[in-house]
Amino acid sequence: MNILILDDSAEKIGAISKLIKEKDENDEINIDYSLDIIGGRYKLTDTFYDLLILDLNMPEIIGDKSSFSTGAEFVDEIINTSRVKKPTDIIILTAFDESVKAFKEKVEYAGFLVLQYNPTETAWRDCLSSRIEYLLCCRNQWMIKPRLPKCDVAIITAVPVETESILSIGYNWEPFNLENDPSLYRKTSINSPTSIRIVHVQLPEMGMPAAATIASKVILQFHPKYIIMPGIAAGIDDHMHCGDIIVATDVWNYSSGKYKEVVTDNGSKTVDLLPDSKHIPLDATIRELLASENYNSILEHIKKSFSGDISPDKPTVFFGPIACVTAVVSSNKIVVSQILAHSRKTVGLDMESYGICLATESTVSNNTIPLIIKSVSDKGDISKSDEYQRYASFTSAQFIKYIIEMILFNSDS
Repeated sequence: MNILILDDSAEKIGAISKLIKEKDENDEINIDYSLDIIGGRYKLTDTFYDLLILDLNMPEIIGDKSSFSTGAEFVDEIINTSRVKKPTDIIILTAFDESVKAFKEKVEYAGFLVLQYNPTETAWRDCLSSRIEYLLCCRNQWMIKPRLPKCDVAIITAVPVETESILSIGYNWEPFNLENDPSLYRKTSINSPTSIRIVHVQLPEMGMPAAATIASKVILQFHPKYIIMPGIAAGIDDHMHCGDIIVATDVWNYSSGKYKEVVTDNGSKTVDLLPDSKHIPLDATIRELLASENYNSILEHIKKSFSGDISPDKPTVFFGPIACVTAVVSSNKIVVSQILAHSRKTVGLDMESYGICLATESTVSNNTIPLIIKSVSDKGDISKSDEYQRYASFTSAQFIKYIIEMILFNSDS
């Protein structure tokens, strides 16, 4: 905190400085002073002060006669002009006479104190002391930045049905917001067996740009060890059923590439996308860890615990690449001729995973590990419907709960 004392009495400056230092237990206050108005004006031009303590009877410059009018005019200059940096607070500490009494009402109307200085009395000391304590408290609160809840796991969902499943896995979620951030976050903490801090946020819209933006923000704000995207995807393996779980071994951006005009056998022309398939692999250690587990018991539990209008099959876990697209695919022709033609081992399609993984690769000084764990809600063909979205979101969310509680952090020990 910065305090400026303007007074032409060295003895008085010493008394005020002593009082201030008695309150400055943590060496937080910087005290400047000037013996004349011109010196005070110079300091106020250069520095923002939290408090100005001013005697009205001051000389314009050392050697001039001290006068009430000089100090009063300088107070008017501070309040009514922009020639100097306005201090947060002003206390006029001066000997009282008739002229000061006339000026007191004007200054206090502006919200500042006028105190009568008398070295043998304590009233001015008590008042000034209380004001400094209050300003110190204000300053300390200004300096405190809200501490963001660091987390071990960040879960990002794309659509409401995925969010509903995550919020229903049995944790006590607490909503919160960050300053100047429109996203709604939720946080929770579980013990399994160590404390695991989890943050959740839903994308403002579907797609890779939103996923990359939110993931980057989450990484920079919360520094999670893992960032997990659950939810629904199209399964394009012939052996898959709705509700089956896909653990991405890598993700690739199907939408990156160039469009080329192609002449078919009958002479007609079509436009095909030739993908420039950039793959981002899952962390090898985590991939091996997850692939080594036997999930029979938890998968049976997931099937039995689902309540809905369908009679689901027991889900199966598949490991393989996921292709990330910019639009919903409901054509088997696109799947076969475009996607599998460029990456034949691809088992699923979604619209956000590449953005999540790209954010973890691109964020500076980041060690966050991405996990894409989606469940099959359709086969990416003409039969595509929303019938299995709730079940797929459920199996994905429950599987993620299991690996957080039973695998990811147990392996840390």
